[in-house]
Parts: sequence; structure tokens; C-alpha cells
Amino acid sequence: MKHQKLLVTVALRNWLMLFPKKHDQLALHFVLFLEISGRDIGMQISHPTKIALDDDRNETYLRALRNSVTSDIQMVVCIVSDKKKDRYNAIKRFCTCERPVPCQVVIQKNLAVARLMMKMTRNIAIQLNCKLGGEAWTVHIPFVVPVMVIGIDTYPDMSMRNWSVCGVVCSMNTICTRFYSRVIFYESHDELINRLMPICREGLRKYQQRRGVLPENIFIYRDGVREGQLDAVVSRELPRVKEIFQLYRENYSPHLSFIVVNKQVNTRLFIRTTDVENPPPGTVVDSVITKQECHNFFMVSDSRGTLSPTHYTVIFHNSGLLREYLQRFTFKLTHLYYNMPRTIRVPAPCQYAHKLASLVGQSLHGEPSIHLADRLYYL
Repeated sequence: MKHQKLLVTVALRNWLMLFPKKHDQLALHFVLFLEISGRDIGMQISHPTKIALDDDRNETYLRALRNSVTSDIQMVVCIVSDKKKDRYNAIKRFCTCERPVPCQVVIQKNLAVARLMMKMTRNIAIQLNCKLGGEAWTVHIPFVVPVMVIGIDTYPDMSMRNWSVCGVVCSMNTICTRFYSRVIFYESHDELINRLMPICREGLRKYQQRRGVLPENIFIYRDGVREGQLDAVVSRELPRVKEIFQLYRENYSPHLSFIVVNKQVNTRLFIRTTDVENPPPGTVVDSVITKQECHNFFMVSDSRGTLSPTHYTVIFHNSGLLREYLQRFTFKLTHLYYNMPRTIRVPAPCQYAHKLASLVGQSLHGEPSIHLADRLYYL
């Protein structure tokens, strides 16, 4: 992606940059490199409204944000001195819940090394574009009918005992480059199922508004299922999910595939050549070491370090798509996570759902504004 234009870019014309006064030269260089990176990826980045702060206390950032963020501000970028968690949480809560605006927090030391500045600002520019509603890249997904992919993952809420957050991310086009994201707070598995229904209906309504049609194929990738919970997903969650789509509209009966994603596996795969090596990304094993009672497969999609495959269990599949094509489709989805230009261990909608749920569970502890739901503000 070093010399590539992004798929869809959004001009960044009206934005704020907050930074401590002691980092004013760093902020100046950051803006310069960011504008250069924007041109490289085809994104217009104008000069920001710069706000120099007397210190880096939480209250100082929040006071400046309350005084400066208006409805026409597209983006807020905050340069902070260190990884102080309560300051990060305060900034994110304000920009996500109190006064919704996409926000990027940048740690000063990550910009301090001049030779790494261009790489950092290029990655940040890609993130800013996606948070504004742009699209970074895609892969060829040859469906001829409207398709929706739903990623679901859960994360414990650190502020409320026994409560968890579920992130639900629905693709809004067949090439899976635009998404609609919501969260659910729940205390028990039954609560999750009941609260999942209106979110999925809302995703269908948004898809129909954007595309003019409803999806004919729906693929649900369900992460966050612990060992021993699979039977509960099959017996209680799957029937309710089917009901969501059957009751959405009269005579609407899309093809459905429900796939449980599990990264916590002990299985390791190797390829034997003259030596024993890691298998290349895209390797699939769907026989011999898999369960015999259902369609399941192991896939290696990441290429970093010691490889642990991801296990996919297909608990329902009536789309008529051949097993090989479902596996290929799953692998293609691992290319579409915009935080890094490479494959990841799970389909991108699952990773987005994880990022969303972890942001809410760790930092926000409240529901993000609905006004940000059609953007990847949590990248």
C-alpha cells in the first residue's frame, strides 16, 4: 500500500488538533507529513485548527474539546505525552458518546523518531480516512447477488461485574468495504439473543436504504464462543437468528450461513518440505483432524510468527455455496481489516466487532452515539 491510492477517500477539510505546547514543533512536523501522506493515498488533508494546551491533564483536553468541537468538525486528533489510560478513556468517551465526532489519539513518542514519521503518518492517514467513512482497499468477491456479512464478538465490561459487551458489525455492500456497527450490553446469554434481534433488523434496514434491495445471502461469523458454549449457540442462538430474518418482511427468506470462529485452539499445522515449515497463508485443512459430525475446517490466514490456525465450525449453511467457495470467501475476508495491509487471523467483520466491543468494554462503558454507527470510528 506504500504507493497506492485508497479505494474511496473523504477530504479532511475541517478538523482540530490538540497537543501540549511543549510538543509544538512535533505537531508542526506531524501535520506536514500527514498532508504528504494524504496526497500519496489520494486523500486531501487541509491544515487543521491547532489548539496548544498548557499541560496534558485530562481536564485540560476535555475543556478544550468542549469549547472547540462543533457540529461541522469532521475529526479530532489529540497528541498525548504517554499512554495514560484515564486520559485516553476520557477523550474517547467525550468524542464517542458525549459529542460524537471521529477521534484519533496519537502518542508523542511514536512520532519522535524522524525516520519512522512517514510510515506512522501514512498509517494514521488511512485510519483517518476510514473513520470519516472512506474505504481503504478491497479484494475480488464475485457474488452476483446482494450479500451481507455480520461479525459478532463479545468482551467483558470492566466497570460492571457480570456484564459484557457484544459488538455487531454488518457489511453494507457485497465487497465488504462499508460497515454498520452497534453494541449490545448483556448479563446473560438469553439477554444477548433477545437484544441481538433489533440490531440485526436495523442492519437490514440500513442495507436496504443504501442498496435499494435486501441481501439474498447472509453470512454470520460468530466469535467469542468459549469451549462448551457451542451447543447453546446451536440450540438457542441459531433458531432466534433464523427468526430475525424470517420475520423481517413477508416473503423475505435469505440464504443463511452461520459460522462459529475459534482462535483458541491447540492444533498446530506444519508443511513438510526438506524441513518442517509453517504453511503459507490460505492453507485449509477440512478432513482427517476435523470433527466428523459437522462441516468444520482449520485455516491459516496470517503469516506472522508461530502460526496457530483458526477453527471454523459451520453450524448452518443453506446458501448452496460449495464448501471450497465458503472457505475461499472466508479467507478473502481476512484481507479487509484496515488497520494493517495484510491478512489477519479472522474475517475482518469479526475483528471490527472485537475492536468495537473492547473499546466499549475497556474505555467507554456506555453506548456509542448512533451518529457514528456507519463509520469505523473505533479503528
